[in-house]
Amino acid sequence: MDVNCEDAVRENPIYSVSISGYEILSEEGSGSKFVAYTTLVKDNNGTRTVKRRYREFHFLSTKIEPFLQGVHFPKKRWVGDNLDKTFVRERQTALQHFLTAALDLYKREKSKQAAQVERFLCDKVALGQFCPLTKASTSAASLSGRPKVAANRQQVKDRRICLVGFMAVGKSSIAAQYAQGNYSDSYLPTIENTYHKTIQVNGEIFHTDVLDTAGQDEFSALNCRYTLGVYGYIYVYSVASRRSFEMVKVTNEKLKNELGHDGFPRVLVGNKTDLVQERKVSTAEGRSLAEEWGCGFVECSAKSNTNIEAVFLRLLQDVERNDPATQQDREKSGGCTIT
Repeated sequence: MDVNCEDAVRENPIYSVSISGYEILSEEGSGSKFVAYTTLVKDNNGTRTVKRRYREFHFLSTKIEPFLQGVHFPKKRWVGDNLDKTFVRERQTALQHFLTAALDLYKREKSKQAAQVERFLCDKVALGQFCPLTKASTSAASLSGRPKVAANRQQVKDRRICLVGFMAVGKSSIAAQYAQGNYSDSYLPTIENTYHKTIQVNGEIFHTDVLDTAGQDEFSALNCRYTLGVYGYIYVYSVASRRSFEMVKVTNEKLKNELGHDGFPRVLVGNKTDLVQERKVSTAEGRSLAEEWGCGFVECSAKSNTNIEAVFLRLLQDVERNDPATQQDREKSGGCTIT
C-alpha cells in the first residue's frame, strides 16, 4: 500500500479538509454495522466528498504519525453491544484535528507521507479501500460487538489523564516521577508533553496516557485537546504558592463550562510539601476545597517522590467509579465497586 513520492501530484493542490458528519452503514455479507465519516475536500475544482472508515484513518496515522505531534484518538466506549454515541462525536472531533495536522504535512513537503495523505483524500479511492482488508477487520465480532478478550488474557484499559494548573507548580515533575521515576531541579516551561505508564489497580490493568499541559492563568484559553478523550483531571497547585491555589478554582470553572457539567473525575493535588518553611496553603484549606468539589485530595512532593503514585491511584479509582461501562461489567460479574 506504499505510495511513491511521484504519486503526490500538486497540479490541483488541496486547500482544506473538514469532516461534515458520519453515518452508520452495514458491512456487505455479514450485515455488521460500522461508522463512515464524510470528509469535504476543497481544491481548485471545488469541493468533493470522500468517505472513510475509522480503520482507514488509523491506517493513515500509522504511516505519518512520526511526522505529526500529539496524534490521539479516543478509545472505544460501549453501551451494551453498541458504540456510545457521545464517543462517536468525540472521535469525529479528534479525527478532524488529525486531518488538519495531516493537511499541514501535505502542504509543507513532498514526501511518501504527503503522498499517503493525498491518496487518503482522493475520491477515486473507494470507501474501505485505502488500507488492506484483514480477516480481523471483517469479522462480525470485531465490527459490531464488544471486542472479545481471550479467557487467559486480562484486558488492559486505556485511560487518558490530564494534568492542569498554574505555571511552575510541578506538573511535569509529577508526571516524570510517576512515569519514569526521575526528578529534575531545572525548570523549563512546558508547551505540552505526554507520558505513558501501565499500572495495576485493584486487580485491573490500566495503560495511562498522562497529558502534561502548559501552565494556565486566568487569561489562558482552554485547549480543546484537554477535553478530548480525557477520563480524569489532576488539578495541581503548589503549597508554597497562594496564587496557584486560587488558579485551580479558575481552571475548574473553565473545565466545567467546557464539559457542560460538574460530575467529571478529578483529584486536587498540593505539590511541593518538601518546602515546609515556605508553605502558604494549609492542608486543611486543600481538603476543604476538595470536599466542596466532591473530589479526592492528595498532598505530595515530586522531589522526594512522596505520594506520587497515590495521586494517580486515587484518580483512577474515581474514574472507574464513574464509568457506566465499568459499573455494568461489575454488576454482570457480581463484582464490587472500587472504594
